[in-house]
Amino acid sequence: MESLCHCCTASDEAVTHVAVAFDNPIRSFRNDLFPLYKSDEGVPPELREQFDAAEEAVRSIGIVAWPMREYEADDALATGARLFRDQVEQVRI
Repeated sequence: MESLCHCCTASDEAVTHVAVAFDNPIRSFRNDLFPLYKSDEGVPPELREQFDAAEEAVRSIGIVAWPMREYEADDALATGARLFRDQVEQVRI
């Protein structure tokens, strides 16, 4: 959260729009295509329990959060970058 907040408030960044995407749960259609694809297996329960809270924290400070259910966060970020590339000076992921 600290680096996200810094990005939003630093005068040298001049950020105009922010969105965050979360892999929660960490499974996607790719798990069906590739049996050894990453999953939530091995994620410590105490870390897993923080995922919903992290999404809520981001939303609570007014940042758009894209929760991913069938796709992954990088899919959302790449799609967002492509959709908004002609509307802003810079898209940073």
